[in-house]
Amino acid sequence: TFIDDLKHKLSGTVWQDGGCASWYKDEHGVVSTIWPGSAASYQKTMKAADLRDYQLLATQTAN
Repeated sequence: TFIDDLKHKLSGTVWQDGGCASWYKDEHGVVSTIWPGSAASYQKTMKAADLRDYQLLATQTAN
């Protein structure tokens, strides 16, 4: 999965394994908000992003 790939690429970095407390980590200690490559690789990957590959969840309802 996308998250598994991110975890693998971030393994050994200060973001994932540096022992830091960070807002980048979720409640399970997983970093899913940092791109592990260059800006050019991000642009290339996201250029053809398929929204069916993502799961969007609402955290709050509007009042």
